[in-house]
Amino acid sequence: MGSITRTKKTTRTDQKARVTALLLEATERLIARGSNFTELSVQKLSREAGIARSTYYLYFKDKGQLIQELGLLMAAELLQTTRRWWDISSQVTLPQLRRAMRETLKIYQHYQAVFASLAEAASYDAEVRSAFN
Repeated sequence: MGSITRTKKTTRTDQKARVTALLLEATERLIARGSNFTELSVQKLSREAGIARSTYYLYFKDKGQLIQELGLLMAAELLQTTRRWWDISSQVTLPQLRRAMRETLKIYQHYQAVFASLAEAASYDAEVRSAFN
């Protein structure tokens, strides 16, 4: 019989992905309303995401770690999209090239709050600056 007090690793991984997605959306909303990343407290982020502050700290040690995680999500999407560019043959058509460019630009637009937050946090957090560079 399995332990009833321990969660499976996949369950914890899935939960972290869900919490990260909620925090991404919360960060985007708060920044869209005029906040900057520096002034966002963990309490404010957690409340906007609809999670407990203790849940935040279960997955992230601080805001620097959160913004690095969001940056990794963004980078993974950009990498996936730009790989499609390499799949386009040398006989690429202008519509194919435009579609590939639009897909990449959509990712930059979607994550503009993350870009701004990374740049902001990198100005005062050495770990974020190292990851950002």
